[in-house]
Amino acid sequence: MKNYITWLMIPIMAVSLATPAGGQSIEETLEDLVSTNAKGYLGPFSTAFGTSMNSGTYHTARPHKILGFDVTINLAMTTVPEAALTYDFYIPDEVNMPLEIPEEIPLPAGMTDRLINIPLSGASLYPAEDRVSATIFGANESYVIEPSETYASSAVETKLLDLGFESAVVSQLSSEIGSSVSQLTLYTPKGIDFSFLPIPMPQFSLGLPLNTELTLRGFTLPLGDSGEDLSFSGYGLKIGLNQFIPTIPLVFPAVSVGYYATNMDLAGFITAQNSIINLQVSKSVPVLTLYGGFGLESSSIDVKVDNPDTGENILDFSLDGDNSFRTTVGLRIKLLLLSINVDYNMGEYSAINAGVGLTLR
Repeated sequence: MKNYITWLMIPIMAVSLATPAGGQSIEETLEDLVSTNAKGYLGPFSTAFGTSMNSGTYHTARPHKILGFDVTINLAMTTVPEAALTYDFYIPDEVNMPLEIPEEIPLPAGMTDRLINIPLSGASLYPAEDRVSATIFGANESYVIEPSETYASSAVETKLLDLGFESAVVSQLSSEIGSSVSQLTLYTPKGIDFSFLPIPMPQFSLGLPLNTELTLRGFTLPLGDSGEDLSFSGYGLKIGLNQFIPTIPLVFPAVSVGYYATNMDLAGFITAQNSIINLQVSKSVPVLTLYGGFGLESSSIDVKVDNPDTGENILDFSLDGDNSFRTTVGLRIKLLLLSINVDYNMGEYSAINAGVGLTLR
């Protein structure tokens, strides 16, 4: 968490010179800058995390008989596509470059302040093709976004002439201008250089009347000596549809519909909400069960960062993942009470889930 807060301060410090643009106050400009880049940085996390959280919810479409149960530990591994390893770093429309006029340089008539704030176009200062930054899953290195020295120097010189400086004086300030421009170089946040997101998830399912099944999932993990926790909690409910459909026993597959919701809380710093409703189909023969289904899913995260010293809120935003539809195909092997399953999930991101547990009835 401390590393993330450190990163969060980078764009604030690097473009703390952002000036009000389009009627915004400087506070609004900074808030827009930080939240927009935070969303770009964390966007793939919301989608990948939702993909993992919504995996492993079932390994057969047939609900347990009354008081039948299973205890399963799942491990979902989501693959992050290459396109989600970088994003376009957001630059405000206007960037303010301070220029300190040396004491030996005479000021134009009527000017008393030697610190001049010169507004520059963000689009011209930082060309769009050079604004690449790693997402949280991207390379563990900072990308360097360098300002256009040609544009900046020309814009600054024009501004100085407009303020009444003589051409010869502007030429004398070339080194100060170059130094100020170089200080506008941005160093983007680093990623973790890991394009997979593994999430373990224990769950318990219990058979209920009316061919229904209740699922509970989650765990809590202390985060070192910080006194903070990483916690997961969720629930699900499945109902068998064969009881409503005329079928031929032992011929037609089991068909069910299930809804599952799983939440995550990382010390109040990041909270996530994930849900999926899926149509499940399975067919069993001795020992083996082939299962699969189609799901409609959603995911979102809420991020809240406070200054650890003052308690002042630095960042507070919500971000929806790109999760929508998914297709699942899987295989389960059941030996007496032992159940082992593996399935492949195809959606916005792909995931492989493996589970092992004890199953009764």
